[in-house]
Amino acid sequence: MGGASRFRARQKARAAKMEAMEAEHRNREAIQADRLRNMSLYICTFEDYSDWKNQKLRYRIQSIKLSDLFFFSSTPITVFSSKSKSKSNVSNSSSSLVRDVDFVEGDLPLHMSFGVFGSRIVMAGGRKSNRGTTEIYVLETDPTVELRPKFIKGPGKQQRKAKPQYAIPKFNGGKSRPFMVEVKGKLYALTGSPFSCSDYPTFEVFDPENKVWTALPDPPLGNPVSMKDPGSFTHAVVGTKILVKSQRSPLLYFDLADPLKPWGVLTPHHHGLPPCLALVLDLEDDDDHKLLFSFEWNHILVYLMIVSTESEIYSIEPLAMINVPYGFKADSYSCADLGGGTICFVLMNLGEYVKMPVLFMTFQVSFSKSAASSDISSGSGSPHFSSSTGSPRNSSSSSSDSPHIGGSNGSPHTSGSSGSPHTSDSSGGDPDFLCQVFSDIRSFSIKSLGCRIFEYNWSEESSHPLFAKLVACFVL
Repeated sequence: MGGASRFRARQKARAAKMEAMEAEHRNREAIQADRLRNMSLYICTFEDYSDWKNQKLRYRIQSIKLSDLFFFSSTPITVFSSKSKSKSNVSNSSSSLVRDVDFVEGDLPLHMSFGVFGSRIVMAGGRKSNRGTTEIYVLETDPTVELRPKFIKGPGKQQRKAKPQYAIPKFNGGKSRPFMVEVKGKLYALTGSPFSCSDYPTFEVFDPENKVWTALPDPPLGNPVSMKDPGSFTHAVVGTKILVKSQRSPLLYFDLADPLKPWGVLTPHHHGLPPCLALVLDLEDDDDHKLLFSFEWNHILVYLMIVSTESEIYSIEPLAMINVPYGFKADSYSCADLGGGTICFVLMNLGEYVKMPVLFMTFQVSFSKSAASSDISSGSGSPHFSSSTGSPRNSSSSSSDSPHIGGSNGSPHTSGSSGSPHTSDSSGGDPDFLCQVFSDIRSFSIKSLGCRIFEYNWSEESSHPLFAKLVACFVL
């Protein structure tokens, strides 16, 4: 075979390989799109209706189909309460978009947290009379298990009353704002702040096989029964490692793959975890890099995390900063990994107390180790799941720093220059997306998929919340 023939054969083989890769990519997108049609985003909120006589707290769960989030609109969609007279007369069918799932109200603990265990949403812990509580409520979202989802309170150690099979018993030790995460079929719970309100054990694991909580090594954060508090916490999960950082402690880690080992200390180069709660995104076909998302100063921050095959962290570096559109000011936030490199951020503002706007932002990100310029664009895409929540470090930001997200047919905007941070923008006055990229050593791209505002309206209720907060969001 001559040189020309060998060249043509190599070209043909490369073309066949590329065609097979594209076919596999299309197949993954089709599977993902099919999953999207059946998945919902569950929104968990806290509302305080207390008056000078009684404490009345409400924890509520609502859901919205993921497919309803991939639209662009700056016009708020009004969401009336289930007790409102106007709900049945709303022309924009907000009640069909945002569905009430269930709520628990009364003399409940403050600072309860939410987590996901299989198809169950777990609400647990909190603080009452300045001590952490062991309370656990479970809501089963699988209609084949529970046709009408309702919160079920977990049994205590001595409680003999029959409970559904999916109920989860109380913690062994009280926990305020516990961080709960499922890893390899087990539910882990680590106490949060204020640490001084919690009891031993501060770290536990629930095994569904024997249906009991088992104590794990306590993190070296001080004595929880003393008044020396380490401050607020940042949590993240990287592989089998839980990372914890407080205002007064180093970056700690616990390897769930080796629970007999004590907590260790990490000293990554450059930067540690951001001061607000973080979401770690795994990258397809890349075990050496991960993207970490947080929310500070009314901006979504993206970090690049470089890890080893054993999930050892080498460095955490700032990568990009995404502006919040419409001049929206967030008092609380949460985010969820929709899979396939797609992220959803939910931002809440208490607003005028009787009206509370909630902003949903979805975007798709990709990262490549090859040197290339960053690409920021707006368009449509097919999204896949994990989550994080918290209060922003500071919600102040001028509206001029928060440009609009435009329509889904906007053209891509490219930025690429060395040195100082560069901003992606478009000429024409209404940019589709605005993002500052801090590094162009590697290729980082982001595409806006949707941006919608829902406005909760309590004007027709007998009372409205004195305070409200977004606690968590999950995809199920």
